[in-house]
Amino acid sequence: MSSNISLKIIKGEEIRRVKELPDSFSSLQAVLNSLYGSPAFQISYPGEGSDLIYISNDDDLKKAYERFNGQVSVRLIIKEINEEDLMAKIDNMRQSLSEIILEKPINHEPEVKVVDPLIADPTRTDIVFEEEKSASPQKEKKLEKKEKKEKKKKVAKENKKEGFKQQQLIQEIKKIAKKEAAKAAKEESKTLEKSLGSQIKKEFQSLSGSSIENIEDRSLSDLRREYGDKIHLNVTCDGCGMSPILGDLYKCTVCEDFEFCMNCENNINHPHSFIKIKYPQSIYKAPAQIKRKDKDILMGSMAELLLMKTLNQQKSKKLKAKVLKILSPIENEIVQAGKPVSQQWKLKNKGSKAWKAGTKVVFCKGNCEKVSEAALAPKVNPGEKVIVEVQYFTPEQEGICKGTWRLESKGKKFGKLVSKVRTVNCLDNEFEKLKILMNMGFTVEQAKLGLSSSKEDLNMAISQIFRLT
Repeated sequence: MSSNISLKIIKGEEIRRVKELPDSFSSLQAVLNSLYGSPAFQISYPGEGSDLIYISNDDDLKKAYERFNGQVSVRLIIKEINEEDLMAKIDNMRQSLSEIILEKPINHEPEVKVVDPLIADPTRTDIVFEEEKSASPQKEKKLEKKEKKEKKKKVAKENKKEGFKQQQLIQEIKKIAKKEAAKAAKEESKTLEKSLGSQIKKEFQSLSGSSIENIEDRSLSDLRREYGDKIHLNVTCDGCGMSPILGDLYKCTVCEDFEFCMNCENNINHPHSFIKIKYPQSIYKAPAQIKRKDKDILMGSMAELLLMKTLNQQKSKKLKAKVLKILSPIENEIVQAGKPVSQQWKLKNKGSKAWKAGTKVVFCKGNCEKVSEAALAPKVNPGEKVIVEVQYFTPEQEGICKGTWRLESKGKKFGKLVSKVRTVNCLDNEFEKLKILMNMGFTVEQAKLGLSSSKEDLNMAISQIFRLT
């Protein structure tokens, strides 16, 4: 065997690697004892097909090494031996040894020397010829192999039976779990119907002025006969919490997402005016978005219609803006202090709602001065791009000038536009050269000192700055 071959010991799903191969069976047991704290293992290796060949002595171990000759590693499979099996084997060995000892006659006469035992005692039966001795271990090996094959067959049958039983149990558990889940869902729906039905009865009584019994048992067609199409399915009254609103709907013209039912509009004071909406825009819009299996909910009771609202709430449309690019001046660009600046951004309508014509660009905060308001003349549809421009003056002192603007449409502000520049105090004829020096990495003080000492010659100014610093 090559010295590069290693030993891999496989115990269930665990694999351990030993660099050196044990010389004998006893040294292999010592290795197992050091790894697992016990040498009591059944040791085997894979033979031809799916058979396992067991190792119990040095010869078996050599055959195992020959089996893996030319491979990278020798793979041995170990399995723990039961203490009860060990004790039973030890007891059997003790009994066989005691029987052999009792059957053998003890010779107490040391003076008699017999060369041939058969001549001394022809009746002795414990003498076995060499041919019989050589034949007996072969028979024992054959018997052992037969026993091992029978054991393997029994174990395989038992494993198949256990696996089949486990699969049956898993299927039964799944069926039971599905039934229990269905029962729980039915019970929850019934409790929801009762609670929501009791709440909506009061709203129906306040609307119609008469008591209505068994509201949860009435279908959508019955309700439409009485109230027509005045059933606003996805709307909640902000006064009493009625949902859906039955009858006329009153929507605030100023507040975002604020609606009243008929009773709340008559009885609750509100500072803004309302728009009266008799019929929803699309009475069958919400039901069409529900899956087929949920259509029974829509055609059922009033409580089920309320449950539909929680399952199919539509997202409110919001105005959104994204800054694609800051055109001019760019961020941290150098400009003159106290001078006008024309800031431009390239924007995109990222929302699902159009920006109406006349949307304003409102100044929110910053140290910009004399800011002029701007407005978008055309309408900007979702996905379209537009260039926005504002005018302002920088402060007289040097430093950072920063301002923040937002878009505003009918009181709703959205988006965020930022302008950030660096300001310097200098003469108009010095600004361009000063800007070049500052873009090269020099500070304002260094640039001004270099220009003043070089009579505004740019090359001389650079050399003067290096000489002074």
